[in-house]
Amino acid sequence: MLTAASAYLGLNAQPWVPITSPSSGLLLSCSFVSGDTGWVMQQDNPSGANDAVYKTTDGGVSWTSQVYPPDPAFTGRYFCAVHFVNAEHGIITCNNYYN
Repeated sequence: MLTAASAYLGLNAQPWVPITSPSSGLLLSCSFVSGDTGWVMQQDNPSGANDAVYKTTDGGVSWTSQVYPPDPAFTGRYFCAVHFVNAEHGIITCNNYYN
């Protein structure tokens, strides 16, 4: 896994530059639809209890935590990957488990 600090953005043959991480967790997945708009999925602890998805619209200068449906009753969730096809439509995959 990559650390959040190692996330870089280099679209359209532009040089890769470091982007600011929204948290100190492990970077699980990222998806950018342009040089400005993208999402990262991070795991803040090994239990998966604080997995989070963040969105940027300014190339990683700032991030907004995204809201997603709650875990089903008596289950937990580990995030796996995030993929967006445009600024409005994407998929987040996860593994649910029973507590």
